Amino acid sequence: GRRVLSARDDAAALAVGARLEGETTGLKQAQINAGLGTSMLHVADGGMARINEALTRMKSLAVQAGSDTVSASGRSAINMEFQALASEIDRISADTDFAGTRLLDGSTGAVDIKVGTGSDPSADELPVGLSPTTTSALSLGGANVLTKANADAAIGAINNAIDTVQVARTQVGAGQTRLDVASASIATAIENTEAARSSLIDLDV
Repeated sequence: GRRVLSARDDAAALAVGARLEGETTGLKQAQINAGLGTSMLHVADGGMARINEALTRMKSLAVQAGSDTVSASGRSAINMEFQALASEIDRISADTDFAGTRLLDGSTGAVDIKVGTGSDPSADELPVGLSPTTTSALSLGGANVLTKANADAAIGAINNAIDTVQVARTQVGAGQTRLDVASASIATAIENTEAARSSLIDLDV
């Protein structure tokens, strides 16, 4: 049952209780936002994992092409797979999206996830950076393994690209950790806010 049914029963308690109820509703939505943010970052990390696999294979091909045991025609064949993998990196970067938001092509530099209902909007938003992972962003544009010199140069460029992707994945992982902590904090706030509202409005039986 309810202790306060109308304003004449306890106007002050009704007013505070209504505000607390609105706060609880907002916090529940913030918790949903945090969950969606975590899912979005999982999608981004999954795309970067596939890109890392492609880079690893490209490095193997570059090392193979850098050996004098491979002929010019052999390098040409190796380069076909090398370029196909580079194209796949660009395809993954362009195709990795969450609810219409592209995550890895550089069009979305960062996302702000609303995880609070306070009076300071900036304090209620959790920013997560999303680094581009296209071949251009990874400084692999134009890389090839058609010659021994080009293959050697590609090895160094791919090493740097792998490091860049790992930094981007670390950034996403840190965002996931923050969202997990924020979600747990929101759950506690919801429980405490609902308890406070109940003590004002509901009957003590």
